[in-house]
Amino acid sequence: MPFEAFADGVVRVLDLACGDGRFLLAAARTLRSRGLTPVLTGADIDLRGLRARPDHSEAIEAIETDSLHHDWAGREFDVVLGNPPFLSQMATATVRAGGSRFGGGPYADAAADFLALSVRLVRRDGGRVGLVLPVSLLTARDAGPIRAEVCRRAVIHSLWWSVEPVFDAFVRTCAITFETGTRRRPLGGSSAVQQWTGAAFRAAPDIVASGATVNDHWGWLIASSMGVPELPALNTAGTLSERGLVTANFRDQYYGLVGAVRDDADGPPLITTGLIDPGRCEWGVRSTRFAKQTFVAPRVDRSGLAPFMQRWAERCLVPKVLLATQSRVLEAVADPDGAWLPAVPVIRVVPAEPRDVWEIAAVLTSPVASVLVAEQSVGSGLSAATIRVSQRTLNTVAWPAGDLTEAVTALRDGDIVACGSAVDTAYGVDDPVLLGWWRSKL
Repeated sequence: MPFEAFADGVVRVLDLACGDGRFLLAAARTLRSRGLTPVLTGADIDLRGLRARPDHSEAIEAIETDSLHHDWAGREFDVVLGNPPFLSQMATATVRAGGSRFGGGPYADAAADFLALSVRLVRRDGGRVGLVLPVSLLTARDAGPIRAEVCRRAVIHSLWWSVEPVFDAFVRTCAITFETGTRRRPLGGSSAVQQWTGAAFRAAPDIVASGATVNDHWGWLIASSMGVPELPALNTAGTLSERGLVTANFRDQYYGLVGAVRDDADGPPLITTGLIDPGRCEWGVRSTRFAKQTFVAPRVDRSGLAPFMQRWAERCLVPKVLLATQSRVLEAVADPDGAWLPAVPVIRVVPAEPRDVWEIAAVLTSPVASVLVAEQSVGSGLSAATIRVSQRTLNTVAWPAGDLTEAVTALRDGDIVACGSAVDTAYGVDDPVLLGWWRSKL
């Protein structure tokens, strides 16, 4: 931190969720060791921890409040830091009503709101923000507008993160610092982000900052350290969204299928994510679970479906590609006859031209496509090694400009590796490292 920015020697420090004040006290010790005078402010909905702290060597202005709804009356701070609460909007106990008041979508973790407020309260010229955040915030869809606002006000300066749990949280965490001011470098170009990893805080190579990204994601911060290879320049012709409709099913479809799925039904096969492998469907080969039941070869009795579900089934029983939503690389399988029904949360891609179903399946069965999706979703999956597939990420997958005939032939023949290699060639890519990374995860 370039402390020369504080010419008067006084540094105003704020922690928006201060708990017992340990972050503020650590900041004060660091500042005093450099001959600066800290002025500390801590806010929290419950200040008992701060009042009971054993170290009273530093005066702390204590504000008992919900920081996200507090009237800060135009106050400005030199440094905002802390470890804000991670409050998932998927949990009943912590869900908010509607979207975030700081611009995030309805499912944005409350930690994203603390980040948004931090960059608003820090001084615009030479301010510093440093927060512990959930890794999922780097790529979560509903946090996209907040990431965009942060990058308009500040530049990412450094990152620490760890695959292993370090803080008392059931999620993977990272710590990011930001700089504001006229002297800051723009996000992108030649700027680099300093990096440290693990509980031992080991220095790692700097990360070259990404330019504009889909949904303003920050997956590029950790993609390399997660083993995701960097892509070379691609020879592309539009995106997947121009060749097919990407759709997903949700709660209504899940519960609409319950009671209509049986092994002895005579309707269309039900395909769960567990039955989808790259280029292959394992229906009838291995058992699967749906609605807390195990099935050997589940089919859907369409006569047992409600009218709206029967209409849904008609829309689904067309040529399409089905994808699993949590996997080590993209797992897509073609359904050229339109014979299968997708379970929740299987994603389907319905081609604009039915004959394109094999080309879409081939493109998604490639190293390049897996990296394109991994870059946008890294850190948000069920484990550090999985890619989380969504409608948004699939829609943005670049389409290769080259010929796909060889790839389609290989996929039809069940030669998955040859398919992936041929698709990479269609992208104008010949990268053994990329192909080796993908093959190791098949």
